[in-house]
Amino acid sequence: VNILPTDGKKDKYNANNVLPMFRKGFAVNKIVKKATAFISGLGHFEMSLNGEKVGDDFLAPGWTKYDKEALYVTYDITKQIKNGNNAIGVMLGNGFYYVPPVKDRYRKLKVAYGFPKMICRVLVEYADGTTENIISNQSWKTDKSPVTFSSIYGGEDYNANLEQKGWDLAGFDDNNWKSALIVDGPKLNAQKEEPVKVFEYTSSLKTTPVPKGEWVYDMRQNSSSIIELKVRGKKGDTIRITPAELIKEDGSVTQKNIGGPSYFTYILKGEGVEIWRPKFFYTGFRYLQVKGANPYWTEKDNNKTIVLSLRAYHVRNAAEQVGEFSSSYELFNKTFKLIDWSIKSNMVSVFT
Repeated sequence: VNILPTDGKKDKYNANNVLPMFRKGFAVNKIVKKATAFISGLGHFEMSLNGEKVGDDFLAPGWTKYDKEALYVTYDITKQIKNGNNAIGVMLGNGFYYVPPVKDRYRKLKVAYGFPKMICRVLVEYADGTTENIISNQSWKTDKSPVTFSSIYGGEDYNANLEQKGWDLAGFDDNNWKSALIVDGPKLNAQKEEPVKVFEYTSSLKTTPVPKGEWVYDMRQNSSSIIELKVRGKKGDTIRITPAELIKEDGSVTQKNIGGPSYFTYILKGEGVEIWRPKFFYTGFRYLQVKGANPYWTEKDNNKTIVLSLRAYHVRNAAEQVGEFSSSYELFNKTFKLIDWSIKSNMVSVFT
């Protein structure tokens, strides 16, 4: 474990803050009986096959003490693989594996196990009894992803102008991408715990103007969540969304309870309606303060950047709820609801 630098120099964004993505094309020319993916990405990964997300989990794999072990996840991809040309895509996030050492974003831990990395094996079992393995190696290609910053504490930034259309589809031209490097990693064990998933959402019934031309959306429920932003505007326009559990007297948000700035940033590509969710960051909040865009119902100028909708999607461990409580006394029912939300919002891959 390496101690991150904390000197007095101004922190700068650098290449290590931009998250990588990987791709690998392969062909299937026989009848497939079964196809299985085994993959680990540190700190987190999102895998796709032929442009479709693999699995319905979030922040995979689960958290571990990375100098001791890391977890890998198994997916049945039989229905997603197709005869002919296929393509695997993998995006990586930092998670607790690497906390970027930038002082203008909230951070708690000052340790790093290394930069993001991944290992993947796809096992294809054919109807004729033969098998084939597609294993991550230097034949895989890599490039920078549109996620320009991600910290498990400080938030996530996304530049839609850096998207490469079709990057995880067969036939994509990756000649300008670099070959992946071979690196070491920790001992691997299969993930046995239930995954983290995205569940129900809430939307704002109250939107309040606050100083500096910004807006606060009250999502009605304090929970561990990600945002979903639906927006329209010009290319290069930037929206910053600051989540918080508390508000000040003037209605604006405060993050004094966490001790530092944590926020989402989205840079528009200017191609009609754009919808974005962060891939590698969640946090607890009830309120969202928006800078750089106004609610759609306040703007008649179509050239202005407007928020068409803003949702909070609750994320938690997918373990099944096995108990319930109900009584004739409303105070007890409300107390149960508070406890239930508190437990759910602190159940991720471990209790937080």
